Amino acid sequence: MKETNRSTGLNQKFVQIKSIDTRKVKMLQDRTITDAISALQNAGGNVYAVGGYVRDTLIGVEPKDVDLLVTNLGADEVESALEKLHGRVDYTGKSFGVFRYRNRGVEVEIALPRQEISTGTSHTDFNVRVDHTLSVEDDLYRRDFTVNAMAIQIDTNKVIDPFCGESDIHNKILRCVSLDSLSEDPIRILRALVLHSRYGFTVTDETRFHMTANAKNLEVEAPERIQYELDKLMESKNPAAGIRLAHETGVLRYILPEVADCMGYDQNNPHHEQELGNHLISVLERVSEKTNDPDIRMAALLHDIGKPKSAWVDPETGSNHFYEKHMDDGTILGADHETVGWMMSIELLRRLKYSNDRVRRISDLVKFHMYAPFTSPKGARKFINRVGEYADDLLIIRWGDQGGKSSYPTRDDEMFNLENEAFLLEKVRDESQPTDVSQLAINGNDLIQAGYPQGPGIGKILNALTLAVLDRPILNEPETLLELAAEAHDAPPR
Repeated sequence: MKETNRSTGLNQKFVQIKSIDTRKVKMLQDRTITDAISALQNAGGNVYAVGGYVRDTLIGVEPKDVDLLVTNLGADEVESALEKLHGRVDYTGKSFGVFRYRNRGVEVEIALPRQEISTGTSHTDFNVRVDHTLSVEDDLYRRDFTVNAMAIQIDTNKVIDPFCGESDIHNKILRCVSLDSLSEDPIRILRALVLHSRYGFTVTDETRFHMTANAKNLEVEAPERIQYELDKLMESKNPAAGIRLAHETGVLRYILPEVADCMGYDQNNPHHEQELGNHLISVLERVSEKTNDPDIRMAALLHDIGKPKSAWVDPETGSNHFYEKHMDDGTILGADHETVGWMMSIELLRRLKYSNDRVRRISDLVKFHMYAPFTSPKGARKFINRVGEYADDLLIIRWGDQGGKSSYPTRDDEMFNLENEAFLLEKVRDESQPTDVSQLAINGNDLIQAGYPQGPGIGKILNALTLAVLDRPILNEPETLLELAAEAHDAPPR
């Protein structure tokens, strides 16, 4: 990180744009936070709310948390002031001058002002100078974007805005505080995607240029940091906008290369008029209308990434197909793109350090997104039996997928089928129709008590009974199931 010219062409003098009545902001009225503020002020500190808290307050969005900056107190004095309270104090970021104070289930981050000073040419070559004598303006000077480089002075409710961030919020513009902002910390590139997607900020040409110029530096960033920002992107109002921006700036190649490989790929199929990358983004956009679940949204983005590696060309029509085909001469063409995509998704998600549960969920949604449509309660029961907890998620994915196929001739019919599938799933659940072995009227202990020997045979019997009940729920009675078990297997000794 560099201590360099940070000119943005804006007025960098101290600007107090307005007063904000922080009493109207719920977060800042939390007792844990007010206690911490009072303790720091009583010790002689000047306390400011900074960063996203100020941005969201000015936008009119209730902040989810608050970060505090305190000047005029050294680290020992801050720690001493906080320890007089009843909460827990952690000096977790000593090299960055960052404290965390926890009490009553609330945590607040408290930082001392700091500067980053370049020690070399790499974005990782820097030293951090923590200095309580620095001013709030000095600290804001090192931040990423103008909309985040503001502070509220707690005791006066005045906004300190040295880079005209309030004006940029009003005009919905996203620009860097300095020309070196993105080279100092490449993760800020991903934050630009998030802010663009969350608030609809227009990214300036200059900032776009620097996003592209510094994108390659993301290769050496910790995958956990990338995952964190991707999650915020997927939770934003319009994640598709962030993915488009990532593609346009070349950033996508360094965070989701599997998706980048789909951009510009001609599907060469009359049922898929959009090139593959646009299709993925369209599906993500549509799915985001139905759910804000980041895992379902990520699955929507990844659902067809297996197509380029699974494609084969029909010699009769010249069209591409994306499923495995066995020829009469024994050769195999292509592969099922959902299976290929499933394996690719697992590799991608593990690379980004997603939890095992999230890897399983997202990749399985990719794996099952080509499920066979069902038109009866029996079909709904078998569908739930196959995909379990993912049933409703898959309907959302399918809804986005069909709607993202442009003028696909049968799209309207398929959308009607989806409505019918949703109705059937609800009917099965409302009527408590059995869908898996756990809902059988008997269990393994019942079979053992009936005389069947312990061992793998018990599981085989239960699975067979489950298949029977999926076809005919009326069979799900203890006596009937025991009779079926005896008919299908050797009757137990009596």
